[in-house]
Amino acid sequence: MIPKSFHKSLPNATLQVPLVHQGKTWVVKYYGESALKRFGTGWKKFALENKLKIGDGCVFELIDDDKELKLGVQILNGQIPLEFIRLGSAEKPINLD
Repeated sequence: MIPKSFHKSLPNATLQVPLVHQGKTWVVKYYGESALKRFGTGWKKFALENKLKIGDGCVFELIDDDKELKLGVQILNGQIPLEFIRLGSAEKPINLD
């Protein structure tokens, strides 16, 4: 799920979105038409190839590209303080503004 504070920067459409991390790109399906904006197909591959696990976090950054929506991703490998992890859930993801 994508934090609500980021929704206003994203389109209300379903489309393919490139995620860029350390010079490599993964294409994921973005579902933006509902109140629950999220990633679908392709996210699992991104997560597995980057060895994401519980306690890790992702910081998303809009990459300025006039042609398409593109997101840069920074991975915080277990670097989210425990008090934040306790506050977050699938319904209420942690937002590190």
